[in-house]
Amino acid sequence: MNQIFWSHKAKSDYWKNIDYIVEQWDLTVAHNFIEKTNRTINVIHKNPKAFPLSDYKNVRRAVIVPQVALF
Repeated sequence: MNQIFWSHKAKSDYWKNIDYIVEQWDLTVAHNFIEKTNRTINVIHKNPKAFPLSDYKNVRRAVIVPQVALF
């Protein structure tokens, strides 16, 4: 079974993004961002090759919103 690992920096950035969204918009927008992230993680979990390769060797890029992507 595939496992998803978050680096410490990735976790920190994720929560900073959520904090920023709440400050600039509201909880509804933050909730939508969290849901999009969770859906993307589920796709990655089921099919790790679902997203295109990035410019980094053997690293794929999954866009959550235009400003945020998972690698």
